[in-house]
Amino acid sequence: MRILIIANTGWYLYKFRYNLIQALLERGSEICISSPKDEYAMRLVDELGVKWHPIPANPRRIVPHLELFFVYKLFLACQQFKPDMCLTYTPRVNCYITLVPLKLLSIRLIRNISGVGDSLDSEKKLQSMLAKFLYRRARNTHWTFFQNDRDMQLGLAEGFSNKENTSLLPGSGVDLEQFNAQPRDDTKPLRFMMAARLIPAKGYLDFIELALQYASNSSLEFHLVGTFSEESGISREEFDALINASGVVYHGYTEDLVPFYQQSDMFVLPSSYGEGLPRVLLEAAACGCALLAYDNAGSNRAINHGVNGWTCKEPTVAAMVKMVSEFSNASHSERQAMSIASRQHVENGFSEQIVIDSYLDLLGK
Repeated sequence: MRILIIANTGWYLYKFRYNLIQALLERGSEICISSPKDEYAMRLVDELGVKWHPIPANPRRIVPHLELFFVYKLFLACQQFKPDMCLTYTPRVNCYITLVPLKLLSIRLIRNISGVGDSLDSEKKLQSMLAKFLYRRARNTHWTFFQNDRDMQLGLAEGFSNKENTSLLPGSGVDLEQFNAQPRDDTKPLRFMMAARLIPAKGYLDFIELALQYASNSSLEFHLVGTFSEESGISREEFDALINASGVVYHGYTEDLVPFYQQSDMFVLPSSYGEGLPRVLLEAAACGCALLAYDNAGSNRAINHGVNGWTCKEPTVAAMVKMVSEFSNASHSERQAMSIASRQHVENGFSEQIVIDSYLDLLGK
């Protein structure tokens, strides 16, 4: 079987779909990935021997002729590789693949809707209308996966998919061997960690403000991982000033998050971004971190409130301060119980193998 796999970055495919691609290759499938050119796409080519077809990177804003060119490049990828099946990820790809005449090309489509991002933002009416129109065009596609129940119910209600060709996945899943838990050292300061794209919707500014509330408390540490960019919403000078005032330890981007997870007691994600099920929450939980996040459909699947962490019903720093204080004042054995509960929660329902098997079962039909 020839399979085309498309996402908006090679990084996404390498980080989140490497093991799936490997499993498909082991079953004898011929694989072509399609993404903008980056080092991660080239790693997949070198390490796994897949083919690669370029598509343009996401523009900073919607420009009609660039959107049309993007659709054209998707069409070329389908026409030139001639796949039997196309697997798509990320909102922009999931939307625009519907403009490619897949039926005419005899290509079946499996979409993975991992959150809607800001594509259905009610304040962006034109963008929202376009996204809804495009999602609906593929309602009769071969299969649609969702990553949380809210998005799935929304998709069914809005006509993005049909019940008979729709199901729920445990996010992207997590590799339980790669992401493993280690005992926490009770003699060191409690460490709170956040790793994310440094954009306002992900809540990194709230995390820094949270740290600011404890700047004079030497028994707590706050660590931030992520790349500052022009999308971060503030200047670099403002960012550096906030980091210095709050005492946050800023690590920039790192390739391997496992040591950071294993050395942290709690992972914090104050995100208001419309995502499916944040992979970082699953990774951190698999490594034994208690979790703290704003209440949303994706985060709720990773957190059993009061068991392996907390979700804040009110998305405010004040609400997080209350939870951080409760966690800090808990005994070591109570925090250890939350750590164990996080690992068990992921083991019980969020293994990456569940995701891989779901794809293999569909492709075998």
